Amino acid sequence: MPDIIAYNEYINIASTPEVIKASKELVYDFVFLFPAWAAIFKNDKERYENFEEALKIQDKLKKTYTQYGYEVCEVPVGEICDRTNYILNVIEYS
Repeated sequence: MPDIIAYNEYINIASTPEVIKASKELVYDFVFLFPAWAAIFKNDKERYENFEEALKIQDKLKKTYTQYGYEVCEVPVGEICDRTNYILNVIEYS
């Protein structure tokens, strides 16, 4: 739910009270942020923003999740097996 708030802030739209309430009540155990990665970034039907916009959205997401009390785990850029191991380690040791 905090994703919706972050995207709304990015496009300057106020989030509804229902979305804000749900963001406070529907809490995740973990939040993993996959930072924008220039080397693999491309636009498609779902990703309409350019890389600079993706960085701004990423910042909004991180700030919003932090404001809602989450520790944001940034998954390091790299090989898939390394990224997977990072996620598994966070889950295992939390």
